[in-house]
Amino acid sequence: MKGHQFIYIISCIVLLLSGCCKEPDYNISHVGPVTVSLGKVTATTATFSGTAEISIYDVPHSEIAIYYSDNENFSIEEAQKASLPPDSMTGNFVFMLKGLRPGTVYHYCIVTDVWEKTDRSQTKEFTTASAEIELNVTDETIVADSDPVVEFDGEISGFSEEDLQSIEIGVMYSSVPDDIANGQCNKAKVSEISPEGGIHVKVTDLSIGARYYYCTFFGTENDYLTSDIKDFLIINSYSEESAIDMSSATDLSASGTANCYIVSEPGTYRFKAVKGNSDEKLEDLDYCEILWESFGSDLAPERRELIKEFCHKDGYIAFKTLERIKEGNAVIAARSGEGKVLWSWHIWMTDTPQEQVYYHDAGTMMDRNLGATSATPGDAGAHGLLYQWGRKDPFLGSSNVNKHEGVVAKSTISWPSPVERNSNTGVEYAIQNPTTFICTPTAGDWNHDKMELDLWQSEKTIYDPCPPGWRVPDGGKDGIWAKALNSTSVRYFPFEAILPGIDFSGDMGDSESIWYPFADGIFFDGRPLLSVGYTGCCWSCTNQAWTNRAHHISLTSDGYVTADNHTLRAYGLPVRCQKE
Repeated sequence: MKGHQFIYIISCIVLLLSGCCKEPDYNISHVGPVTVSLGKVTATTATFSGTAEISIYDVPHSEIAIYYSDNENFSIEEAQKASLPPDSMTGNFVFMLKGLRPGTVYHYCIVTDVWEKTDRSQTKEFTTASAEIELNVTDETIVADSDPVVEFDGEISGFSEEDLQSIEIGVMYSSVPDDIANGQCNKAKVSEISPEGGIHVKVTDLSIGARYYYCTFFGTENDYLTSDIKDFLIINSYSEESAIDMSSATDLSASGTANCYIVSEPGTYRFKAVKGNSDEKLEDLDYCEILWESFGSDLAPERRELIKEFCHKDGYIAFKTLERIKEGNAVIAARSGEGKVLWSWHIWMTDTPQEQVYYHDAGTMMDRNLGATSATPGDAGAHGLLYQWGRKDPFLGSSNVNKHEGVVAKSTISWPSPVERNSNTGVEYAIQNPTTFICTPTAGDWNHDKMELDLWQSEKTIYDPCPPGWRVPDGGKDGIWAKALNSTSVRYFPFEAILPGIDFSGDMGDSESIWYPFADGIFFDGRPLLSVGYTGCCWSCTNQAWTNRAHHISLTSDGYVTADNHTLRAYGLPVRCQKE
C-alpha cells in the first residue's frame, strides 16, 4: 500500500505540473495565512502592508481586497474597493489607497477570496490627516481689452509628499456652471508648489465679456474632490463703471424712452434702462459697457473720447461727456451676469437736428439722416448710420463722399464679420449681437422668421431706432415722400456732381436746404458701400408682407428719384426720422 500511495502522489504532482489535473475543491491547506496591517495615513492616502502565502496555482482564482467607506455600517456592495495586484499575492506586499478626503474617518475590512471561499476580517477604522487648499482668483472682475489672463493664487497645508505625488491640484472653470458638475469643463493644474506651500495657476483661454464659474479641485483623474463654485467676470475697459450722481444727471428719457438719445451739449445725462419706448425693465442687468464710439470719419476716436464715464443704478444708465463735447455716435449695452447683451442704446452726439415741414401735409422730418453729425451738402458727416430693416442697432456708414466704393468709417472696435442667416438669426440674436450684420447669400430677409413683419410700424415700436418724439417714416404710395412730391413715379431732379446728393428744397418743402446724400448702404450679402456718391436711400417703416422687401425712397446720380421704391430687408440703409 505504501508503494502504491507513493506512485499515486507522484502521478498527481506530474498531472498538476502539466496542467491536466482536475481542479481540486478549495482546501485551506492550499493557502497559507494572509496578514494585512495599516501603515502610514496621510491626508489623501492610506498605506497597507502584509504577507500572503498563496500558491502560484491559486493566484488566478484568488483576490485580496480592502473595502472602505466613510459610512460606519457600510456594505460590501456600496463600499469603495482596492484590490491587490495578482503578481503581488505571493510573499510580502504594500499597496496604497489614494484620493481620500482629508480629515475623514474611514471604516474598512480585508476580504480574501480563494477558490470561491471568502473570508472577511473585522471592520476597523482610520482617520486621514487634516489638509486645506485655498485657491482663488486674484480679482473677481478682470479688465482686459485683448487676450485676457486670469491668475489664481493660494496655498496648501497638511499634505504630505505621498499626497502630492498621488493627486492633482488646480481649478476647473467654464462659462456654463452646469459644465463643472458634469465634468465638461476646462481644467488648469498647479505646476509648482513653493516650499512654503504657495500655489499659482494661470488661465489664458478666456473670452472678454463672459462670466466664468470655477472651483478648486484635487484628487486623481477619475475621482476629483471639488470646492464650492465661485465666479469671476471678464470685462474690457469699456465696462468699467464710475460713480455718477444720478440726481445731477439730465434725464433724456423724461419725455419718453427710446433706443436713441440726442446729446448736443456737454454734461451728465441719464435714461431709463428699458426696452425701447416701453416700460419693460431689464431684470437681469448686471453691468453695462460702451460697445463702440465713432466720429463717422476715417479717424478712430480714442476710447472714452465721446463718453467719458458711465454707470447704471436704480433702473437708469448715466453717462458723462467730455467737458468739450465731440460729435459722433456711441452705443451703450446692458449685459447680464453671463455677459449676454440684454439691450443697447444709441447715443447720438450732434448739434440739435432741425424740423423740416414737408409739403401737402405729408409730415415733419429731421434735416438729416439718423446718426449724421451734419446736414451740410457735400459733408461726409451727413451720411449718418445704416440699419437693416426692423433692427434697432446701427452700423457704420461711409467716411467719404466722392469715391465709387465707400470707405467704412473708423471706430474704437474691430467689427465682427457678417454671419449668414440661419434658424437662429432672429430678433433675439439681433438684440444679443448688435454689431453683427446678418447677411443672406441670396435675396431675402435677415430675420429667419419672416412672419415678424411688425418690427417697425407707423405706431412706434420697441425696435424703432429713432430718438424720443420721432419714428421711422411711412413709405409706399401713402408715405411721406410720395405725398410731399405728390408722386410715386420716377422723377428727375437736378443734382450736385461736386456734392453727391440731391437738395429737395422747393420740391419737398420750403426749408433752405433739404439735403439727401448719396450715402449708399450695405448690400444684402454683407458687402458695404459699393456705390457711395452715386446712390442714396432711406428706409420707411412700410414693408411688403408677401415678399422679403420693404419700401424706401431711392435717388441716383443721374437725377432720378423714386418716392415709392422697395428692396430687400436684409440691406443696411440710412434712416431719416419722421416726427410722431
